[in-house]
Amino acid sequence: MQLSWIKNIEFAGEYFALDKGYYKDAGFGNVDLVAGGAAGTGVEAGLDTGKVWIGMSAPQLTAPAVLDGLEQRSSGRRARRIRLRLSVPLRHRSTHRRT
Repeated sequence: MQLSWIKNIEFAGEYFALDKGYYKDAGFGNVDLVAGGAAGTGVEAGLDTGKVWIGMSAPQLTAPAVLDGLEQRSSGRRARRIRLRLSVPLRHRSTHRRT
């Protein structure tokens, strides 16, 4: 999962879920939390190239990528006050179904 920014306390919930095995319990195999933001590749570029298959981003970053042809699905908000969304590329959707 690519984070929308550098690894910091903002993503404590994701680290907690990883540590407690919640991703594995939900049917995800090996989950790596990949830093995003200024130091890394944007979520949209990672989805488009297949580097990542799920990531967190903001609508103002995802919308231009979708207009440029990125096929992805956005799913829900991460927090009430922060407009981050989880995005998954459509072309990879069927290969990552839960069992």
